[in-house]
Amino acid sequence: LSQHDVYLSVANSDSSPASLIEACGLGLVPVCADIPGVREWINDKSGFAFEPGNEESLRQSIARILESTDNLTALRIQNYERVKRSAVFENNVADTITALGEIVGRRR
Repeated sequence: LSQHDVYLSVANSDSSPASLIEACGLGLVPVCADIPGVREWINDKSGFAFEPGNEESLRQSIARILESTDNLTALRIQNYERVKRSAVFENNVADTITALGEIVGRRR
């Protein structure tokens, strides 16, 4: 991943986008389908989202990068800093276990 500039994900589903987080940690510019799980990480200030299954929407996201006069350095740095702060694997696993425990507890 570190040899590239852009990360592209066309996933239809992703509850914990590990590869997206890795890409952000390496300073890649993310282009991702707008799906749950990814929305937590990608917004207008952190990357480029497109409508899942919509080729024109994907083309527009890529065109925005290519036509941008901004070198996207601030976006890259912001994403890297967020990964350092928020993407601690052990914390994410603990949060997932807690959330699943709450769901199971509600069903009893």
